Amino acid sequence: MNDGEVKNMRMNNVVINGDEHVGGLVGRNTGAVSESYATGDVTGDDRVGGLLGRQNEGETIKSYADVSVTGNDQYAGGFIGQLDAGEVHNSYSQGDVSGDILVGGFASTMGSNAEVHNSYSTGSVSGTQFDFTFGFTESNGGEVTNSYWDSSAYSNDESEAESLSTNDMQGDSAEDNMNLDFNSIWRTVDNDYPKLQWQE
Repeated sequence: MNDGEVKNMRMNNVVINGDEHVGGLVGRNTGAVSESYATGDVTGDDRVGGLLGRQNEGETIKSYADVSVTGNDQYAGGFIGQLDAGEVHNSYSQGDVSGDILVGGFASTMGSNAEVHNSYSTGSVSGTQFDFTFGFTESNGGEVTNSYWDSSAYSNDESEAESLSTNDMQGDSAEDNMNLDFNSIWRTVDNDYPKLQWQE
């Protein structure tokens, strides 16, 4: 559990198995996470995410997850398993996500006091129940702005955020179609999705 500050943390090729609150970097976050990432595989039952298992408050910024996420029960997300509250800015997930009920490419669900801004997800999403599986997330009253998901990942149009084609999100096209800060935070990549400038 992080209730302080995590910055510049790199978790490469993790293989993590757990029950609940399972994340590639942090199981449960109530503090600050910035400029950090996780790659690898994460498996759990409840609240399973590529970077964070669950966020109840706090802030996560300029971070990403390239993690294959498998949720055996509920609340599986490519970046955060469940985003109850707090904020996420300028972050992305690109690993595949699979689960039972409440599955999202970025987060499974968001609480009414949660916010996601300037973020995206690209990994394929699969869940056993179509109405509870989302390309990006189910908001439940949370705020989502300038955020996107690859429409090839999943076909449920009820997902929060804007769906774009792969071509619209890659290379120079990303700058035309995604309202992100490509001057100081993001950069375009030929034949790939945008990356954070600190990744250079």
